[in-house]
Amino acid sequence: MKKTDKKDLKNRLVALHEPSSPQAEYFRTIKTNIEMMNIDSKVKSLLVTSPTQDSGKTMISVNLASTYANDGVKTLLIDLDLRRPSLGFAMPIVKSSPGLTGILDSSQNLTPEDVIVQVTDTNLYVLPVGVRPLSPYSILNSAKLGQLIEQLKEIFDMIIIDTPPVMMVKDALLVSKWAEASILIARGGYSNKIDIKKIFEKYARCKCKYTWCYI
Repeated sequence: MKKTDKKDLKNRLVALHEPSSPQAEYFRTIKTNIEMMNIDSKVKSLLVTSPTQDSGKTMISVNLASTYANDGVKTLLIDLDLRRPSLGFAMPIVKSSPGLTGILDSSQNLTPEDVIVQVTDTNLYVLPVGVRPLSPYSILNSAKLGQLIEQLKEIFDMIIIDTPPVMMVKDALLVSKWAEASILIARGGYSNKIDIKKIFEKYARCKCKYTWCYI
């Protein structure tokens, strides 16, 4: 089974670079499905995860965020895959940012404006990980991260959060309390049906709102 090549991510950003292409239409369909799923209340924060690695979740995250931005929505894409961050491969422009770990480090005295990178001439903004932390769990379970996300909701119209695979670590479930909905990425011929069933059960227990994306 061929795996997603991180270094090839930047070549897969069709919604950002070719918004009128047939491939970009796929992500517009996902956006429409999210809106229909939450027709009674507008979703302003969305978590993206998958059962296991190499399911294409970061590719989906970037293209979906680009789709919202193309529609005039001020959109922030946050990399919360602290164990295996990928946005730097998809968007090299963000590599110089102190990122999430920088703003959460009180000794650096940084603001969102210091760490968030705007993609030139678009409504798309990106908050990368920054320096990979020694203890991802302590960050994801911190009140400070929750406060930051709530602050960012006041600045942006849509926040999309790329998180680690839900079957490998519980990071996505920790973060789900700050997102209004989740997308679970299942890859045809790759994602295990038993894993998918277990994810259904996990999300049911935490009463999280979610939809599926099958690629």
